[in-house]
Amino acid sequence: MAELDISTLTPQQLGPMLRCWAAGMENVEAGVELLIAHRYWLERADFRASCITADDEGWSPDGTICSIATIDWAAVADTAKDTDAPPAAGSMLRLACALADGRTHAVALGKELQNLDRSDVPLILEAVAHTTGWHHTDAPVQVTGTFEQ
Repeated sequence: MAELDISTLTPQQLGPMLRCWAAGMENVEAGVELLIAHRYWLERADFRASCITADDEGWSPDGTICSIATIDWAAVADTAKDTDAPPAAGSMLRLACALADGRTHAVALGKELQNLDRSDVPLILEAVAHTTGWHHTDAPVQVTGTFEQ
């Protein structure tokens, strides 16, 4: 296996590599998908350099060899503690980390949700649903922002 230079990889290249690594671990898939969909962090070279490693020969879930990228969630948590990012981006990073590895990196959910931009909320709802396996059901859901049923 040969480690790839993370500085040469674009967010578009990293997406499939991260998905290959996370496949089958719903909580990690949710954290990865949140980072991919939000885009802010994967576009930051400093984040990629400190939190992501890539290799040209990893194992995919079906047993084939693929390029793979992994996230060091402990490094992500450290980045989230000391960041110059806007509050919403910092909260998205902490929430992605908590979804992927909540036993180690729990967050104060109410506090983090208050920082989110309107466009972030659907991403969080999708990530939470994914973590719980909702994507394996045929049950549709419509989020209205109210608790009426």
